[in-house]
Parts: sequence; C-alpha cells; structure tokens
Amino acid sequence: MDYVIAGDLLSEMITEWLKNAPGICGSGSQQPQQFHLRHPDVSVNNIFIDDQYQITCLIDWGFCSTVPLPVLLAAPGLPQSRDKLEESLVSAFEDGFKLAAYDVLRDWKHQEYDSLCEALQYSRPMWFVCRLLDLDSIEDFNHFREIWRLIGPKDKRISDEFRSGQKAPCYRQLYEEMKEEEPSMERISRHEKECFTRESELRLSISRKLSLVSDWRSRYDEPSSKHIRRNADVFVADQKLWQWIGACLTDLQDPSSSKPTNV
Repeated sequence: MDYVIAGDLLSEMITEWLKNAPGICGSGSQQPQQFHLRHPDVSVNNIFIDDQYQITCLIDWGFCSTVPLPVLLAAPGLPQSRDKLEESLVSAFEDGFKLAAYDVLRDWKHQEYDSLCEALQYSRPMWFVCRLLDLDSIEDFNHFREIWRLIGPKDKRISDEFRSGQKAPCYRQLYEEMKEEEPSMERISRHEKECFTRESELRLSISRKLSLVSDWRSRYDEPSSKHIRRNADVFVADQKLWQWIGACLTDLQDPSSSKPTNV
C-alpha cells in the first residue's frame, strides 16, 4: 500500500517538475522532441575496454529502449547498473562529458552544446526515477528520498506525506480491498518453514521482530493505544539498522570476534 502512496506522490512531483523543466523531453526548446536509444544494463559485465581504459564495445543490447536525452546522459551505476555511484564520481562523469562535448561542438554547434548541458542537469533526478520505476532495487526508499530532495516540495516532509496518506479514507479503503487477497497466516507460516531451514531460524526470528517493531499492519487502521508506533515516526529499515543486525549476527556466530560497533 505504501507503494501506491509513493506512486501518487511521485506522479505529483514529476508533473510539477516537468512544468518547470521543459527541456527534459525537448519541449519548450528550439530542438524537436527526440528520444534516444539507451542500453538496458550499462554494467561492468557489458563494457569492454582496451589497455588505455577506453571503452571499445558495449554488448547485450537485447532489451534496449528509447528514452529522453536526460535519461541517456545519466551517470551509469557501477559495478551494476542498479548501484548508486558516489557523488564525486557522478561529478567527474558530468565534467568529463561537458569537456568532451565542448571539444566536439565548440566550433560549429554552440546551441547543441547548450542543449546537452541543459539535459545533463536533469539527468540525476531521472536516474533515481528510472531505478525506482524499474522495481529492481533494494533501496527503493532511499531512491524515493533522493527524488524528493532533488525535485520535491521543500516545505514538506516525506514522513508527514506518508502519514497523511495512511489516514486518508481512499487509501484505507484500498488497503481493506487488498487485504482480501492476502494469503492466510497458515499459508504464510508454511512458506516460511519451507524458505527458512533450521540453520536460518535466527534470520526468520529477526524478520518477525522487524515486522513487529515496524507495526506496519496498523498504519491503515484507526489509531489505537495498542499500536507500539502510534506516536512514532515512519519506520525505515536504514543502513544503521542493518549494520547493527549484521554485527549481532557476527557476534552470535563467533563471540570471540566481538568488537565495539558504532552504528
């Protein structure tokens, strides 16, 4: 259900963004609207380089598609296309692109160079949008948060918008309809036993405790004093939490390797 709210918020953000950024798809500029061929997976597995570290070939174009220019110019994720690059590497990629484009176009196509630079400034938000819409990441919330930071309303908080949506009658009604299609607890329990072996019962216990702490089933119900997070902020399993869980698992498996962990 949270994905439905996130999708609606994303739609609102992009609609407003496009009004203020007409150059994303070529509208509003003197250049005709164009779409460009984009490789589906620019990762280390599909890039060939020579001894001088120059790219000589990209393979596996089987699922390529046409995209607006800012999507094409977005810095690729490495080592895998779904991975987020460090900001310093993104800046290096963009600076290198501007320099190469200027060397090629400076003598005869100043307007085209300006159009490329305009598209480049929109490329970073588009990368996060594409990653989120691909549903091929384990960092959906982080991607959504970055989109909000780059193009979202500056006077609103993500957590407040989600809280507001979870209280809205339309979303609560949809949640009730979705619950009717959920598998029974018996079926869930059977699948858990099939998925988690005896050696991984600890991981199953952790997942159940996270479900309990997140109190996610109560977010679309009427407020109740029984809800452990009734006055708390939206629960997010962030990097610090996973670092803490990883450290605890390591300590349990090998107590002698226990070290103080700052999380």
